[in-house]
Amino acid sequence: MISITSSTRSAIIKELKTSDLHSTTARVSRAKTLDGGVSITHSGTTDGDRTLKIKAKITKTQSDALWAIYNNDTFIQIAFSDGVFYGVIENFKTNNGNLDMTILIKERDV
Repeated sequence: MISITSSTRSAIIKELKTSDLHSTTARVSRAKTLDGGVSITHSGTTDGDRTLKIKAKITKTQSDALWAIYNNDTFIQIAFSDGVFYGVIENFKTNNGNLDMTILIKERDV
């Protein structure tokens, strides 16, 4: 279950198994060096590097609430099995009750 809340609206959805709630990218950079090699720097990861790709079957009421959040609110609070986070909805698509949404995490709610 995932809870998505803005300052004025909320929706609770049950994600499908095809959702990806654990993707993150490391803070890695690669630079070419004058001797023909490369220098690679790995600075780890943080909650703000996470991207949630949520797929779900949703009702019209859930779709309307999420659409309103997407269009009218900037930051959201999202709660699921990994904890509670602040973020933004980057991408939102529904088709016949199928939700495909991407959320970029800003930080963990302490």
